[in-house]
Amino acid sequence: MHHFHFRLTGLIAICLLLSACNDQAEPTAVAQQTDTPAAQSTAAAINKPLVLVSDRANGSVHVIRHNGDTGNELIDSLAVGAGPGDMSTTQHNQVFVNVTDSNLVAVLDPADGSMKLTQNLAAGTRPVHSFLDPDGLRVWALNDGDRSNGVDSLNCAAENSASVTVIQNHSDGAAHHELAHDQEHAHHHAVTNGDNEQSEHAAVLATICIGRGHHKAAFSHPSDEAPAAPHRAFISNIKDGTVSVIDSEPASAGYLTVVATVDLCDANKETCDTDVTTPNGATPHGLSYSTHTGKIYSANVGYGTVAVIDPASATIESVIDLGFANKVQISHEGRYLVTKGADTQSSLNHVVGKLGVVDLMNGTSVTLDLLDVSPDSLVFTPDGSKLYVASALNGSAAQQANLKSNVVLAYDLSTPLSPTLVREITVGHANGGHRALALHAHGLSAKHLFVPNGADGTVSVIKIADDSVPETLTVGGTPGALMVYMPPAEDSDDPAGSGHDDTNTDSSLPPPSVTSGLRAARLSLVSRPGRAAWAGLGGP
Repeated sequence: MHHFHFRLTGLIAICLLLSACNDQAEPTAVAQQTDTPAAQSTAAAINKPLVLVSDRANGSVHVIRHNGDTGNELIDSLAVGAGPGDMSTTQHNQVFVNVTDSNLVAVLDPADGSMKLTQNLAAGTRPVHSFLDPDGLRVWALNDGDRSNGVDSLNCAAENSASVTVIQNHSDGAAHHELAHDQEHAHHHAVTNGDNEQSEHAAVLATICIGRGHHKAAFSHPSDEAPAAPHRAFISNIKDGTVSVIDSEPASAGYLTVVATVDLCDANKETCDTDVTTPNGATPHGLSYSTHTGKIYSANVGYGTVAVIDPASATIESVIDLGFANKVQISHEGRYLVTKGADTQSSLNHVVGKLGVVDLMNGTSVTLDLLDVSPDSLVFTPDGSKLYVASALNGSAAQQANLKSNVVLAYDLSTPLSPTLVREITVGHANGGHRALALHAHGLSAKHLFVPNGADGTVSVIKIADDSVPETLTVGGTPGALMVYMPPAEDSDDPAGSGHDDTNTDSSLPPPSVTSGLRAARLSLVSRPGRAAWAGLGGP
């Protein structure tokens, strides 16, 4: 499990999008704006936020110009290849789209108020989720490997492992690329990109062999409350029941190498041994980092627990046992953890969704039962005052007959351990076990929430101020992952925007992701979508 290697490779295959969003309908100021109405209109369009929506049915990414509560426009549909999924963006505003079925990452560049496909990069076998590291400069595309065995046969067949592909944006990769090349060890295989790192193109820094897929990721880093936390990437390996730990500090001698593997086997749940390569039943599906506690939290679906991992020692310090744990979201100040689950066994005709909130400072918690709702993506507003929960499709035919697969639940979190349901918002219907959410916000001010309706071929616009649905846009196909791209001129708080969504192959998942972002306050703005159950992804 500690085996790894580098494949530093050139450009190869397809383009991506990402976004974070502005909600004002009126034109926004731009440099050198002329006095002509046509020029003013063009300038305003260039600075409008864009909502990007992946469509697996058509192998495309739909581009929506966001104009406010209503009047949002579908302006383009970019063909990127088979199986578009997760999306991430960086400080240079390129958008990176995992093209799962093509083993590629597509690179999209903003141009004149739209997006264009400019580059294709080779990844590993079946890149599903992607995450942006805390620097906002590198995208980590997580390669799940073959569906049956979780092995990346393109890069890691000898190690019997899946992989992660680390992509550097633009010419920022030059120094880091050379560092990684110079520091390779005898058992690394490296192929340089020639002069590519000096160009304006994105470049693959490394493909690193880790545990067998499906994967999620989180990044530890120093914060005011945890100044000693190291720069490390934590990637869960669902088929092995482990977490691979990678040095993510560019100045480190061990940059982009696997420095540890955390065995998630719990002796209270099953028989464990001391061999980290022995698979267990933890089934990790969800990682998050708290800047408040300086700890990594792993949702172990198979155990119904959350493992608390110290990032410096790469050891499990404690376990939170709510009886369910699928995905974990941390509030922006880092104190509260939210996880979800679903009970499909207790009733023949009903699914009982589960929602849990934990105070990470004192361990107190509360759990909620959600009758006939199968919760999926979890998104906090940046000020922490509200939590949105997306519904998905789950259970048997009899249970689905009563299931509310067309709602988003809005909770008041003024008192985090006493969540109050504000509104059950009616949107379109989900078409699988996962559904994304993407939030449009400026600083601490949340504006709109976007919801893909996979069964209807539409995207709903939720107005945060009153939780109404002022508009639903038809995009066609099966919308899955989505994100909001914010032009730099419109996002002084975060010039890159941030976001990613769990989506996938024949069955998809969603942001941060939640999302990954430039700073901790953005890590939960976007979460993930999907189209089916865990099985199609090689795990829960």
